[in-house]
Amino acid sequence: MNFEEKILNYLTKTKKKQTFDELRRVLEIKGEDVLASFSNALENLEIKGKIYVDEYNQYKTFDKDVHKVHGQIHISKQGEGYLSSIKDGVETRYFIQNRYLNGTLPKDIVIIEPSTKKYRGCYLGKVEKIIKRDRGWAIFEYDKNKEIFTPYNIKTNLRLIIKNNECKKLVHGDIVAANVGEILSEKDNKAFYDGEIEKLVGHTDDLDKENKIIAANHGFSTKFSDKSVQELKNIPSQVQETDCIGRIDLRGEEIFTIDGITTKDIDDAVSIKKEDDNYVLKVHIADVSHYVSEGSALAIEAKNRGNSLYLADGVVPMLPHQLSNGICSLNPEEDRLTMTVEMKITPKGKVIYFDVYESVIKSRKQMDYDSVNKILEENIVPIGYEEYTETLKLMEELSKILEKNKTNRGCLEFASSEVKITTDKEGKPIHITPHKQKAAEKIIENFMLAANETVAVGFGYRGGPLVYRVHEAPDKLQITRALEALKEMGICSEKRINYALSEVSKGNINPQVISPILNELKDNDNYITVSQILLQSMKKAVYAPKNIGHFGLSLEDYSQFTSPIRRFSDLQLHYFVKKYIKGEEVIAEDLKETCEHISMTEREADAAERESDKVKIARYVESKFDEYQTPHEGTVIGMNQYGLTVRVEDTWNGKVNYEEHFRYHKNDKKVTSKKTGNTYKIADKVYVLLKEVSIKDRFILLNINGEEPVEYEPTKVLKRN
Repeated sequence: MNFEEKILNYLTKTKKKQTFDELRRVLEIKGEDVLASFSNALENLEIKGKIYVDEYNQYKTFDKDVHKVHGQIHISKQGEGYLSSIKDGVETRYFIQNRYLNGTLPKDIVIIEPSTKKYRGCYLGKVEKIIKRDRGWAIFEYDKNKEIFTPYNIKTNLRLIIKNNECKKLVHGDIVAANVGEILSEKDNKAFYDGEIEKLVGHTDDLDKENKIIAANHGFSTKFSDKSVQELKNIPSQVQETDCIGRIDLRGEEIFTIDGITTKDIDDAVSIKKEDDNYVLKVHIADVSHYVSEGSALAIEAKNRGNSLYLADGVVPMLPHQLSNGICSLNPEEDRLTMTVEMKITPKGKVIYFDVYESVIKSRKQMDYDSVNKILEENIVPIGYEEYTETLKLMEELSKILEKNKTNRGCLEFASSEVKITTDKEGKPIHITPHKQKAAEKIIENFMLAANETVAVGFGYRGGPLVYRVHEAPDKLQITRALEALKEMGICSEKRINYALSEVSKGNINPQVISPILNELKDNDNYITVSQILLQSMKKAVYAPKNIGHFGLSLEDYSQFTSPIRRFSDLQLHYFVKKYIKGEEVIAEDLKETCEHISMTEREADAAERESDKVKIARYVESKFDEYQTPHEGTVIGMNQYGLTVRVEDTWNGKVNYEEHFRYHKNDKKVTSKKTGNTYKIADKVYVLLKEVSIKDRFILLNINGEEPVEYEPTKVLKRN
């Protein structure tokens, strides 16, 4: 008879609780080897649910007098626990709410304390004890702000605390495999355990399979070279005081960041004050060049990538997360090395003094656009923003001055067709809303534009190498066609269109001719449509070593300096500017080829990001298929020989194919229905029904309500791959 049988027979016979020592004496357990086998037998019996160990470490048979339930727990993505128990052929199911999981992970063997109350056909329960972990480790996401680890992609009340130095190299959002140790404490329905990191698995921003395919198709790699990974080992996780020598120390100033709520790679911080009637604006940019030296493996990797790729629910960073989300990111309450662009700006928005210098800062707060907009547009002050309200209002004051100057000089402000796609933990799109630029977004945009222009003007006069952001004027024929199309549509002021056509015919193609047309329609439903038509006539902005000005911004000098974490153009400019301010010789080999390359990677990134958005939008629309079987309002925003493009709910575009049911009139730029005779033009409002969705091919097909073909199948969905 083995130990398990002996133990079980004795406990069944005695029907009394026994301690470990009592069992050992009764069963005459002697010797270290025998004692180890005996201990293992007790542990196995508990795991099998044959014996029960109470809070006093006393053993008894697991019978009905125990009033507990033993079993393997299953936890849903929403953090709901389920356990099934079968006795005498009858299955009883138990439901464990998240707050009563007590540190349980999926498939752990547990003891639960059952209740007589029911929920969803199950008895309620509470985890009393974890008998055995399914695995000795689990996948966790690092929350740097709270210095804890939470189970990845599943809701449970377990929190992991790593006490040693393993966290120093980690950044917010890192995903790790970690061993779960003993419980440390319980607080606010959370169970805190100690743990040990097994390995770094990835990052929360890493891409899903679909996005990995999109990234690869556009030439973006999710892996970094061995040499660049090796260089990372020599980069500290915190700013060293020796790094601050020779820098202007701004750590005592009121500096903060404003970004999207999910932003982790923070390039820029801002600060402002008033001197007499002038504004002193400082834009602080992450000094990536301090850690990524020119010609290093990391710099070569960044150049090859050209820029970070931001897809719908993930990112392929230009620099590894240890840099982009760690030492280079201007995280709050942490010393960071920066390049500061200091500008003195008059009440009329003119920069009368500037300086660019190496600095060290400590951001006081990581603000988000939504919270700042509540202050500036709704006069609601979120908790934690009270002390910054006046500074934010001063920033808005200067931003409005700079915004007015943009309008006055003819800056082309096209309507954005961007949308905000919110996804769940699994990457499934759950909300799509139009991207709208409000006061907070305008503050950052205007301040970054001011800094970028200042750098271009300030260092361009030296005549040495520089990376410019240039934008050619549109082709005369293309802009003429766009203006004529707008005139035929009749949605713009005929006087303004005629003036623009007259100036263009004379060869006077400048932003001041085009911008009044856009400005007239900013609050009009046709703003997006007009913007799209004019945008199609424009050339692409690119990077170049030779300055030709920026047509869209209506600026003679413009460079990009403010995003060295995610754009190599900016990092390259930092290399140049540092040498200029130190009086060193600036040599730029192959700069033309570099500019052409990073212009190409930018185009690929734009295409990949559009494709990723199309996938997410198609998924979202497919999930709402039944809802879109009722008519939804849309606007015709485009047409060609194949079909109409309709924008639905100001968030997503679908196609209406002509097939044999419509006739396209190219010269008149209209479409007529063969069945009803109805005419459709760009900017017309129509009601549409969803016809087909294809995730693989990234398209959404629509029918105009009342124009469906007779053979139309209203619930056809192409198979998703």
